[in-house]
Amino acid sequence: MEVKGGLSGGSVSSALNLIEAFPAKELVDSYKPFALSPSRPAKRIAQPQVVYGDRFGGWLGPWPMGATNAAVVCRTYGLLGGRWGDKFSYKEYMYWGSWLYARAAQFGLVVLAPLLMIPPVRWLARKFAPSSGDGPDEDTMKNGKFTMKIIAKAEGGETGSITISSNTDAAYLLTGTISNSVSDLAMMVVESGLTLATEIEKTEIGNLLKERSLLLTPSLMGETLRDRLEKGGLHFSLDI
Repeated sequence: MEVKGGLSGGSVSSALNLIEAFPAKELVDSYKPFALSPSRPAKRIAQPQVVYGDRFGGWLGPWPMGATNAAVVCRTYGLLGGRWGDKFSYKEYMYWGSWLYARAAQFGLVVLAPLLMIPPVRWLARKFAPSSGDGPDEDTMKNGKFTMKIIAKAEGGETGSITISSNTDAAYLLTGTISNSVSDLAMMVVESGLTLATEIEKTEIGNLLKERSLLLTPSLMGETLRDRLEKGGLHFSLDI
C-alpha cells in the first residue's frame, strides 16, 4: 500500500466519536480477525506486523486503516461460506521502506490507541488535528496518489496479484470527484448504490438476500461494481 494525500478531519472526528460512544473492550474485540464474520477458517495463519517485501524492495509495516479493511474482507469470507479455504488469512501493509520506519509505525499505532482512551488526549487531538469538514487543499488532492497491490498465495505456492491505483487523492477526489468545476459527489458510494439498485441480480448479493437480510460488504458486488469504479477513476490490473 502506498498513499499520498491529506488527512481527513472527518475521519479523525469519526474515530474519536467511536471511542467515546462504545466501551473499549467492544472496540478492541470488533477489530480482531473475523470478529464480524459469521464463520472463520479452521486453520487461520497469523501474519507478522512487519515484513520485508521482496516484490517492493523494502519493509512493510502497519497501515492505519488495515484492521478496519481486514474486518470487512473477513466478513466477506464468512458471507461467501468460506469458499476461499480453511487456511484463509488477510492482512494489509503499508510500504515504509526501512525497517526502522516500519517498526516506528507499529509502535506508534500500539501506543496511540490506548492514549486516545484518555479524555484529555482526545481533547488535544480535537484541538490540533483537522476538524470535521476540514481536509487537504486542492493542490494536495490533485497531486495525491493511491496504489494498492493485493497478493494472493495459494496452498500450492502459486501466487497472483491485483493492483488498484489512482493518480489523485482517492480518499477525496474519488469519493467526491471534481472535474470541470462539476462535483460528482461520493463516486464510490453512489456507484455502490446504483449497483444495488439496478444490477443486484448480477452480484452475489441476490442469492444471499433470498435467505435473510444482512449487513453487506462491497466485495459481494464483484466485477459489476469494479466496472463502475473503473469509469469513476480507480484502475485495476491483474498480474498472474
